Amino acid sequence: MLYRLVPTLIREGYVYIAESPLYEIESKGKTYFAYSDREKAEIVDSLNGAKASISRKERSRRERSGHDVADDDEPRDAPPHTGHARGR
Repeated sequence: MLYRLVPTLIREGYVYIAESPLYEIESKGKTYFAYSDREKAEIVDSLNGAKASISRKERSRRERSGHDVADDDEPRDAPPHTGHARGR
């Protein structure tokens, strides 16, 4: 729906998607955030064996699906094509 309302803003790069990280990595008083397993591995490798605390951040069902999910598990404001089948 957003695309239909403001396609120019999207095409010109003014619309961003907020995404929460999968991992929080703490080492030497610094905190790093990784958004994928690959990024986590890169951060850990860059610490050169330093001790690190890694915690997995839980994403809500809404964040994982990319939809506004109602209590009955039906998407309320789903985009016209989500890239995966819903079995309808």
